[in-house]
Amino acid sequence: MAMPGMNGLEALRAIRTHDPEIRAIISSGFHASKKMREVVGAEVDAFVNKPYEIDHLVREVRRLLDIGPIYAG
Repeated sequence: MAMPGMNGLEALRAIRTHDPEIRAIISSGFHASKKMREVVGAEVDAFVNKPYEIDHLVREVRRLLDIGPIYAG
């Protein structure tokens, strides 16, 4: 979530100005705060803590792939 210039959520919002249907997994080394829990599900499709637990990351990627496309375009 923390990056120079903008945070991860700001970056996601900027990306979605070009493709509003894109799915996103946000990652941070900070434990999920109340604010993070609010955006997960509202703006973010999944959250994975750092350091990554590969099984958790793979499950989240698989879950989003299994949902299928948001739109057919």
